[in-house]
Amino acid sequence: MENEELNAKNLLDNLNVPVIMAKTIYDENHNPVDFKIIYVNNQYEKQTKGYTKPGETARELLSTLPSEIDWMEVCNHVITTGQTYENDYLSKRIHVWFNMKIQKYNDDYLVFTLTNVTNAKIKERHLEFLESNDKLTGLPDGKKFLKQLDSFIASAEKNKKSLALVVVNLDDLQTINDFTGREAGDEVIVKSGNILQNMENPSTYSYRLDGDEFAIIKLDINSTEEIKENASEINNEFSKSGVSASLGISVYPLHDVNSRGLIKDADLAMHHVKNCNKGNFAIFEPKMYESFIEKLQIKKKIVSGLEMNQFQLYYQPQFYLGKHTLRGFEALIRWRDENGENHAPSTFIPIAEETNTIQILGNWIFETAVKQLKEWQDKYNFDGILSVNVSPIQLRSPQFVSHIKSMVEKYSIKRNSLELEITEGIFISDTEKTSEMLKELQDLGIKISLDDFGTGYSSLRYIGSMPINTLKFDKTFIDSISEGNVLNIDLLSALIPVTKRAGMETIAEGVEHSEQLMILSDINCNCVQGFLWGKPMPVEKCNDYLNGNVASLDYLKE
Repeated sequence: MENEELNAKNLLDNLNVPVIMAKTIYDENHNPVDFKIIYVNNQYEKQTKGYTKPGETARELLSTLPSEIDWMEVCNHVITTGQTYENDYLSKRIHVWFNMKIQKYNDDYLVFTLTNVTNAKIKERHLEFLESNDKLTGLPDGKKFLKQLDSFIASAEKNKKSLALVVVNLDDLQTINDFTGREAGDEVIVKSGNILQNMENPSTYSYRLDGDEFAIIKLDINSTEEIKENASEINNEFSKSGVSASLGISVYPLHDVNSRGLIKDADLAMHHVKNCNKGNFAIFEPKMYESFIEKLQIKKKIVSGLEMNQFQLYYQPQFYLGKHTLRGFEALIRWRDENGENHAPSTFIPIAEETNTIQILGNWIFETAVKQLKEWQDKYNFDGILSVNVSPIQLRSPQFVSHIKSMVEKYSIKRNSLELEITEGIFISDTEKTSEMLKELQDLGIKISLDDFGTGYSSLRYIGSMPINTLKFDKTFIDSISEGNVLNIDLLSALIPVTKRAGMETIAEGVEHSEQLMILSDINCNCVQGFLWGKPMPVEKCNDYLNGNVASLDYLKE
């Protein structure tokens, strides 16, 4: 046997890969219990710096290798069956990947051959990274997220632990893409990815799911308060970087016990935040699901309502205050469904915006209004103004201006008789781009009215700097002046001369009392709109009024 060992050693010394030779140690029943290392070749000494010496046992050597494999069981299997075993492992001591091949030699020997596969592993890992990581942020992608979420849930179940799933949605990213271009949007995505990567730790993992959406898995959660603290920290980090993000959170096993349910719950919580309090967070509650189902039903009803002609426009007159002559009308949508139920615009318009149904609804409103305007111009020689409300969601559409142009051309209306009512929300994302778009509409002869002034004083900065023709004071603002709010009366008194110098008209909406009318007249407001002089009317009554029948005007009788 000594000659066999010597021959084997001579052969192994000539190999250019590390090799270990070990002899089986048997118990009294001739069962293998360990393997005594009798030889390591020169390449092993060189590449591993003599980590293992002859005389040691295989058990001592193998105990330093990754524990997910029972290496001693593998060696016993090889020596008893003669089958070769092969696997890769990372040597943490010298930071090298080896392919280890374990073979039986003669009856009692094992030969361990190590091949350095570090370069191949690096390439393999790089390819795996590219396949499973988002190219823009470097974060793991949606596929890896789903795989790891399932794994983390299984581990949490086994160890009776909790975990939190956080869905992160970047607010207004589509608007940024539409108004400032994809490059600006990509910068926001990269910045967001960096924020999440910097917050990672051994119990926190982040992912880029798709588009404007990211996810975070937080392991070993101990309380709801801990979740809230973590979510608040995430929001703060985004806020510091000038990015607004809405977070929805679900918890295993509190809300669900599988990945699909947790994702659904977190997503519903995130949408709840976007609708109620953008840039914040919410933990899932069952009532959010009920609200979601209700919104889906209303969305379907809006679409079917359009198909079944359930919507109609009412028109509320606007008057010049000094002369009490007609300025024009504001088109207001009304909805009476197949069951005879009336739906308030304040209820269904926000849902239409949230579900993007506002695009088809808004197109119907605009075309119906323009068509009616053309009829009044032709039939009654109407030279007043028709105001049409436009949602910020509509304005974000790249096709918005071209759609307006096509409708104006289709019905050949007098362009200076059309006014679009907007709210200050459209200026939030990109003031410059929005201004350019509104200027393009003004160049067509279309007027722009800034609606709801007084609900937030940030509107002040748009006076004179934005392409606006008309400033509308909100009803809540007008209500306050008849309640003795001296500050608001003084503010209006100061604002109206400024707007006039900027070439703008002023309209007070929601005027319902003579006292309001007197104050507005004293401070030289141009126009009024409200129940005191005219309620919203169906088109038939408007036709009668334009035909000279003043009695057809519906107004509040004090």
